[in-house]
Amino acid sequence: MTPAKRRTTSRQASAAELVVERLRLLLAEHEDAGRSDELTAALTAVDERLAGPEGAYRRRLGDLFGLTAAELDALDCAVAVAVEPSLGPEVGRAQGMPSRHLPGEIALRLLLGHGPMPVVRGGSPLLAWGLVDVVQFVADEPPLFRADPAVVDWYFGTLSAASIPLRRAPEVEPLEEWRVADHARRIHGILAARKPVRIALVGRRGTGRASLAGAIARALGRQAICVDPESLAQDAGYSTFLRLQRLALLGDLVLVWRGAPASWPAALPVAGLQAVTLEPGEALAPVDGIVDIDIPMPLLGEDTLGALYRRYLPDVAGQIGVVVGQPRVGDLADAAAQLISTPEQLRGFLRQRNGARTAQIGRVERATYSWDDLVLAEQTEETLRAFVDEARRRAVLLADGDRRRLFGDTAQLSALFSGPPGLGKSMSAKVIANALGLDLLIVDSAAITSKFIGETAKNLSLAFEVARDAQCALMFEEADTFFTTRVKVETANDRHSNADIGHLLQLMEDHDGVVMLSSNRRTSMDPAFTRRLRFIVEFRNPGQAERERLWDRTLAILGVPDAVREELVPKVSAAHELTPAQIKGAALTAAYRTDPKLGITSDDVEWAARLELQKEGRLISAVPDTAVPGPRAVARG
Repeated sequence: MTPAKRRTTSRQASAAELVVERLRLLLAEHEDAGRSDELTAALTAVDERLAGPEGAYRRRLGDLFGLTAAELDALDCAVAVAVEPSLGPEVGRAQGMPSRHLPGEIALRLLLGHGPMPVVRGGSPLLAWGLVDVVQFVADEPPLFRADPAVVDWYFGTLSAASIPLRRAPEVEPLEEWRVADHARRIHGILAARKPVRIALVGRRGTGRASLAGAIARALGRQAICVDPESLAQDAGYSTFLRLQRLALLGDLVLVWRGAPASWPAALPVAGLQAVTLEPGEALAPVDGIVDIDIPMPLLGEDTLGALYRRYLPDVAGQIGVVVGQPRVGDLADAAAQLISTPEQLRGFLRQRNGARTAQIGRVERATYSWDDLVLAEQTEETLRAFVDEARRRAVLLADGDRRRLFGDTAQLSALFSGPPGLGKSMSAKVIANALGLDLLIVDSAAITSKFIGETAKNLSLAFEVARDAQCALMFEEADTFFTTRVKVETANDRHSNADIGHLLQLMEDHDGVVMLSSNRRTSMDPAFTRRLRFIVEFRNPGQAERERLWDRTLAILGVPDAVREELVPKVSAAHELTPAQIKGAALTAAYRTDPKLGITSDDVEWAARLELQKEGRLISAVPDTAVPGPRAVARG
């Protein structure tokens, strides 16, 4: 009995060790030019063990990829040489190629008695699935074959991806809105018809797409692993894709692609079930023979969001009372990793994260202004307060199914702030956001508009998604530059411009949050658009009473004494019809101009007010032609 045989018979052996022993015995038989009783018995024993539990991994591979007995013999020889390189020279001598240490067709004929028909040839599963590589050192030499390293690992009972970076999909408790059982039941029916399936999970990063894919996989009795499409390097993309498909079949795995591969090789065989995470607006290119199932990531109900807060941020959940907005599952998990424990810390974390997401279209701001900072005409302020009250009561009012059915499409929380610049439209938006306990996502309407077809609609969708996810009120500044009257379609650009306005209207109808728009030219806006707004608030120049309140409040904050303000405020308010923004700017200018030891004087305020009028071109002659003076010198005794 050979030492190798003693090793494989003394314990449970892997298929890799058994095929090494089998090739060693076949080489010994060939060298002896005949089969002795001892060799025959030894070979029979090895074959029986390969047919038993020790050969289970080898048999599974052969069954999955439909290998014939001859193809399995070829693969066994290639694996044996890879496991025990010392057998390579013996194989080379046996097939008359002593310098070549890989098996070929000659070795299969001489050692295993196969006929002249090549075993490893075009169309064979050995090549189609990349189980072996064909090697030809010189053009006129017979081709040889070499086992793929991952196949060698499989013979040892190890599922290996070799150098491909992989990780398990997150394993979390499925959320009710994911409808995992329904999706799994549908997919199971398609797989039962022997049709491969691709699941397209559409949503923003952090919404739980990979977690949902993992939950569906577990419901089907499988494990999910995540794959980065960038692992399909250009020079090895074909072989890497093939090895991943083979890995999924061998391990009964579900591949979860974190983004769609640049191309899906249509000619390659594929595993039965795969998932792809996509961003909104992305789609998979169809592939013949593959069934695609689109699953948009759903909005989460209040009960689910409350449970997520309690799971990830129990300290915060106990303080916020009511869950507002749609924070992403991934954001909550990341916030928990940073040990966030207060609502303010959470808002700061979400503000920073969502600011990066919206950098190209706007900015997320913390709203700090209050009603006390806002000075408007009484009717204007009453309208704004009514808007806030409606925002607070909407959820309760529409909780009834009949009410929501009847009024749901006409109760959007939308408002247009119309009026010249400087009258408090932007400040009003910040006051409203603060009153509702929300951050404010300020969108630059000019920046959101793109010359590339489809990009404007994508930017609009992103703004609404971030506003929903990050618990933000939404404010479109200078909306008249975008939401203009729809034009007669004469060019492709006209058609897409009209489509973008229609897309915005649909987004607003579907949005449950606060949407505000500011415009300096309401008359240029599309009437079909303005008719659908819940509130239209006209901002007009303040009267003397409002100007006095504004001057008094700003000068008080700058430290002007009551007695000085009582005399100064009525005079400057009556003399100069300034907007709220101009009053704020003039007060600041006066503060910079004065000497801190003297304090702001009537002359400082008068000079600053005239400077504001000069900037507007209304009082050029009244402002001295000399440069703006610095602080007045103080005489020292």
